[in-house]
Amino acid sequence: MANTIFVGGLSAFSDWTAGALLGPTAASATIEDRVTDGGRGLRKVTMLLTGGNQSEPKYALTDWLGGYRFKDVPVGQTYIITPQSRRYQFTPAVRVYFLGEDLSNADFIGGSQPAP
Repeated sequence: MANTIFVGGLSAFSDWTAGALLGPTAASATIEDRVTDGGRGLRKVTMLLTGGNQSEPKYALTDWLGGYRFKDVPVGQTYIITPQSRRYQFTPAVRVYFLGEDLSNADFIGGSQPAP
């Protein structure tokens, strides 16, 4: 039984194989880092992750060292990380990343909120 494939404009082939194209994998990554005051970790800061194909945002709460982590985040998409707190303002106010692999440089510096 002969297998054939037709491609316009070609008159000869070298050794070849034809098959179905493979789609992207469902790979995921972790986003993690710290929220500090420039030195010490800030605990109980709510971290918000939006973007990508997520229908709902993801939340993380910083631990006693200011660390936070988002696990199982699909790669190949753009995400926005926003720290939220009534006590602190943050520099930067948000970070935007195209996630291709694990990310560990998403840190934020918090300073006291000005009095109203």
